[in-house]
Amino acid sequence: MLRAIRALNLPDWWLAGGAVRNTVWRKLFPQDCELTIKDFDIAFFDGDGKREGEIAARETLQKEFPNLIFDVKNQASFGEWRPWHFSFCSSGDGIAHWLHTATAVGIRLNDADEIEIFAPYGLADLFGGVIRPTWHNADAEAAELKKLDFLKKCPALVTGEVVPEVMGNPPSLNGLVCDQFIVSEVWYDGVLETPANVSYLRFGEQWHHMCIDVATIFWSLLDKPPEALSVPEENVEIPLFDLGERYHLNGVVLERYEMAYIPDGAVVRFFFANGTCVLIKCIDDHETYEIVV
Repeated sequence: MLRAIRALNLPDWWLAGGAVRNTVWRKLFPQDCELTIKDFDIAFFDGDGKREGEIAARETLQKEFPNLIFDVKNQASFGEWRPWHFSFCSSGDGIAHWLHTATAVGIRLNDADEIEIFAPYGLADLFGGVIRPTWHNADAEAAELKKLDFLKKCPALVTGEVVPEVMGNPPSLNGLVCDQFIVSEVWYDGVLETPANVSYLRFGEQWHHMCIDVATIFWSLLDKPPEALSVPEENVEIPLFDLGERYHLNGVVLERYEMAYIPDGAVVRFFFANGTCVLIKCIDDHETYEIVV
């Protein structure tokens, strides 16, 4: 089948969804899984947003496999006919918005007859039999209903909490002494708009940069200390605020930190040995901090 799909020459195509997920879960739980393949979801991306390619591809596959059902969707067309306020920018972007992490896995056959895999949330949930909503669908009723249907048909599956998307490499900081903990603020026209736009943590000689955008957490390394910024022509000031000095965290061991999804955003919690917990969070695209003692 993958060869037949490849022959269609659909741009940026993936076979994804239930065909992949249910095949794996039936193999994992052969005696206790009634999940079947109802149709074959094929995602592709043609930037013009037209749907003619969907119809032609579906008809071609239907002729070759008359006993199967194919759901072929141009991910660029979703903004035209779905009640959403955005369109996807690639097939991967569309798949990443599907209900569950184990569903958001695609495969395809390249020109060298090699299997390629697209898994924006990794493969652990797929091969671990975990039903976990993607953060885009954390509160979606459709994700909850689908979960209940999965459990009814395959009781051996387990459920998992929503996890945020993480970009970069989260550093190994547990048990290390935090030398500095600084956040950058954003002031506009003399008013504090964003209390914790970016977080900077220094352990030894290494600075770590962390920020949250909606429900995505970004980590990176810095080769020099952070600096305050100013954009006078836009009345914007971005000073640095020393959280570590203000709340007596400098020189204290960071016992652990954890990253988590919260409704409409994400949070990183830093637990220090003196009993202080720093929460850096983004809710509705607004970054702030909270100190819990």
